[in-house]
Amino acid sequence: PSVKAVVSTQSGHYGREGSVTALDFHPCECLLASASADKTVRFWDLETFELVSVSSNEAKPIRDIIFSPEGNVLLSGAEDSLRVYGWEPSRTLDSLCMFWGKIYDMKIAHNQLISGSFHHTNVSVWVVDLSKIKPFNGDINPIDEADVPASEHASSVAQPAVTSKEDVTSKESYPVNEAA
Repeated sequence: PSVKAVVSTQSGHYGREGSVTALDFHPCECLLASASADKTVRFWDLETFELVSVSSNEAKPIRDIIFSPEGNVLLSGAEDSLRVYGWEPSRTLDSLCMFWGKIYDMKIAHNQLISGSFHHTNVSVWVVDLSKIKPFNGDINPIDEADVPASEHASSVAQPAVTSKEDVTSKESYPVNEAA
């Protein structure tokens, strides 16, 4: 038989819009990140069960988060942006205007962030070249919060790899088969 236990229940995302939308465990430390519809990311120490830090608010609710494989940063995806965070202290290292819609999942492979989003029956896959954003490009200085929500270089960093027929900017389209 399997053993199930609740070690700790954390709360910290507030209000009706505080529903947790994503979780990710740090790959090397006892740290948990939680994203929320309250437009913040919270970092939790899993040894002390205490809140480590809270990000500044994004413009839209955060839909997905992922730690980099080395664990030095956390990436967050909202409907209109990609942000790169540090947590001790909380800081935004980079921010990109994305317009990828209802982002559902993000994975990192070969120095690229691959993400999937959807709208009704259409699915889009986006590829972000991580070597062109902070700190992956060697620049470790946080951005000025006045520059948030987005840097101007998103079009040179991210592109739709596969998207729907309704998106006239794409070259390939793959609508979801509703019969499946």
